[in-house]
Amino acid sequence: MKNPIINLIEHIFFVDIGEVNTDLFKWKKPNSVLFRMDIIAARAEANEDYFRRQERSNVRIMFIKKNNLVFTIASDESIQFQLLEALLERIMDEFLENYGMFTFSITGLSNLFEGFQEVVLKLFETVQHERVTWVLVPCKLCKISHAMCINKTLIEKAPSFPMSIVYLHKGIGLIVYLDAHMKVRGVEPVTITG
Repeated sequence: MKNPIINLIEHIFFVDIGEVNTDLFKWKKPNSVLFRMDIIAARAEANEDYFRRQERSNVRIMFIKKNNLVFTIASDESIQFQLLEALLERIMDEFLENYGMFTFSITGLSNLFEGFQEVVLKLFETVQHERVTWVLVPCKLCKISHAMCINKTLIEKAPSFPMSIVYLHKGIGLIVYLDAHMKVRGVEPVTITG
């Protein structure tokens, strides 16, 4: 399947980087609403080296903690979580590569990271070409094949193959089995709880 290209700047609401009580970097889409409580909740719930997600009406939020910094991204519901994860992963890598441990001794220098905005905007363009691929997932329940985004890191770090991922659509959960070449090798409907 050819990768669809999405104009992410139209769909991403914000990117935030900070510690529990310290803001280091924030990019916000013009005219979008940024709820401080979303950032506070993400920082409180973030796990070291594990992507977490939240959903609320028309908003998807993905976040992760790395070296006591919490990296958070929010979008509208049209953006799949695997694309958000790939984007946030690259933002995190670039931020830590550019600023490293220097960030932990800084307070009150909010303009220090202003140049990082250009990096983030560039990643909005490049991540789709470099870090994700799309596969068609057939659903025998709704009789439609759905485009599912896969973060290439998921395949690169898989301990064995086929590996599985859950795809949710229209109240239906599907376990999708992928091989090392990101080809769909099986799809099974599953019961959802939670």
